[in-house]
Amino acid sequence: MATCLLGLFVSGALLGVHALADPPQGGDPEIVVMARRMQLIEVEYAVRGNWLVQCAPRQSTGSPAADRMICVLLAQCLREGQTGTKRAKACLNGRIHALAQGGTPEPAGPAPWQEAPPAGAMAPPGPVTTPSPSPALEIVVSAKRAELSSGLWDFTELTIHVSSTDRNAPPLADHWQACVSDGDREKALARALEFRRYWANDPVPHACRAWKVRRSGKSLTGTLSCTLPSGATFHGKLTGALDDESLEISRVKKFIGGGGRGKFATTTSELSGRRLGLCGAD
Repeated sequence: MATCLLGLFVSGALLGVHALADPPQGGDPEIVVMARRMQLIEVEYAVRGNWLVQCAPRQSTGSPAADRMICVLLAQCLREGQTGTKRAKACLNGRIHALAQGGTPEPAGPAPWQEAPPAGAMAPPGPVTTPSPSPALEIVVSAKRAELSSGLWDFTELTIHVSSTDRNAPPLADHWQACVSDGDREKALARALEFRRYWANDPVPHACRAWKVRRSGKSLTGTLSCTLPSGATFHGKLTGALDDESLEISRVKKFIGGGGRGKFATTTSELSGRRLGLCGAD
């Protein structure tokens, strides 16, 4: 049966953003401001069935990651059956509203590849801090070296983690800063590419964390692939751009369980970084 494309508009301005309370105690002010700007954006999109085939905000929120995440959230709503202008708008506004209320949703359940996680293994999202380097984390670079410039960098990451046990996952938000030294550029990029909202005591092996990244000019592309002893697989793709002053990365990592158990997980992330200046500068 032939299908047609419908051009639709979604506007968060109908939420009455001016009536929202002040940011909850402990919420990151920059995340709250960004989410509230997302509520005011009009989005023009086209659908085929419940698939999003075209999407573009009519103006920018001021954050490239937030601009991209609006379309990711809309695609998620449509795939869950929230089709039609009113239902899609309500779903999209509801998920953005969760970010506007502080950006700190409840922690997710156990990762689907953890058959029997030990008690207390899951750590809820904590305060925004710069992560320490992981000894298993690595970035494999081909062609030109993909590195961050030295200096103080400011990062914002918006993430959706959907699994077989949590199919209506709200967006998660992180904001942090990191000082990149001349001798730590490649490792700093690897740490930036690590999903910050990962599971505590994550049993994923080294091969499932190492992105293979290729840089051509300012463009970045990357893949990640591995198979666990159980037969479960991980596959990831990233695209983006990096220059001396900014970083923009879109990533999708998929887990498919082995043994025909129907377990799956998909983590989608939009990452933005900008260089603020020298480390320690006023």
